[in-house]
Amino acid sequence: MIASLLLLAASALDLGTSPLAAPGHAHNWTEFENNEEGIGWVDEAWRSETVVDGRRLKLVLLRADIRGEDAMVVDMIMAVDCERNLLGVKEGWIHTSEFAENMRLPMEGLTMDFADSPPSEDDREMIDFACKADR
Repeated sequence: MIASLLLLAASALDLGTSPLAAPGHAHNWTEFENNEEGIGWVDEAWRSETVVDGRRLKLVLLRADIRGEDAMVVDMIMAVDCERNLLGVKEGWIHTSEFAENMRLPMEGLTMDFADSPPSEDDREMIDFACKADR
C-alpha cells in the first residue's frame, strides 16, 4: 500500500481530469504550497461561484499530495468567502489513501472553518487567488 502511495505521489499531476471537474476539462495546475506536509496545486483554468446562506462564495479546485502519517492524494473544491476571509471544503475526491481509493469525500454541508484566524500565509494566498477579481 505504501509503495502505491509513493508512486501516486510522484505522479499526482498525471491523474487525469479531476472527477470534480467536467469531463475533458484541461487543467492548468500551478503549485501554491510545497513543504514537509505536502504539495498543493491550484487549477488556474477552473473557477466557479455558489451562494450559501445568501453569501456569494468563490470556488477553486485544488489537488493535494499530503505526506506523513495520513498520506493521500486528494482533489478539493474550496469555497472562499472573500468578504470575511474564510475557507471551507465544498467537495472532495480521494484519489488514494490508506483508507480509501477513488471515492468522493462524504460531506455533510459546507462549514467555513478551514482557514486559520487570522488567515495564515498559505490561507491568504488561496483567498487572494480566489478573490483577485473582486479586489
